[in-house]
Amino acid sequence: DTMMEYPQSSRFHSYTVGMHTLKTVEAVPEDLVLRMTMLLHDVSKVWTGYRDEEGLDHFYKHASESAKWAEKFLRGLKYDNYTIDRVVKLIRWHNWRINSTKKDVRKAMSTIGEELFPDFIMVCVADTMGKSDYAKALILPELGDIADIAAEILRDGDCLTLKDLAVKGNDLMALGYTGKDIGTTLQSLLEAVLDERLPNEKEALIEAVKQT
Repeated sequence: DTMMEYPQSSRFHSYTVGMHTLKTVEAVPEDLVLRMTMLLHDVSKVWTGYRDEEGLDHFYKHASESAKWAEKFLRGLKYDNYTIDRVVKLIRWHNWRINSTKKDVRKAMSTIGEELFPDFIMVCVADTMGKSDYAKALILPELGDIADIAAEILRDGDCLTLKDLAVKGNDLMALGYTGKDIGTTLQSLLEAVLDERLPNEKEALIEAVKQT
């Protein structure tokens, strides 16, 4: 009831939080995870929102707060862990504005997960469909570009996770690495590859490790 009355004074919005939510639910396929994500994605706006001196509404950290609330809510209703995990992740990331560059999309896919990324795009599109015409004109083309880049990344077989990395734990053990240092170093190498500071080539990665 509070969501249905709660305003969103912004050029990005045309509806109350509640009406926006209903519009987004309508904009995703009839899938439990996607529908539940949209139903709960902005629930925390009723306690994170504030209006500035110019009369504009802001909802800082509403994504993370909504994700926390949704997890408690779904666990209380005894939903399975698979559904809860996906819904919570999608809510947490739904407000992430990714730059439409291959590097940034690659990093986002690594964080969100290759398998969940298509759902993330659908959530972002649905969220935008519940906003103003200004927001739709600005954001929907960006999301289309991001989806195209993601498809290109998958087609090219780019490195996204540790399992894709050209260097493995055994390679670091041969260089004298042990214990937690192996995992920490592999993660650092993955971040360097995702950030395009290093190529995903075994020789180049080994050389980078030797120089640290």
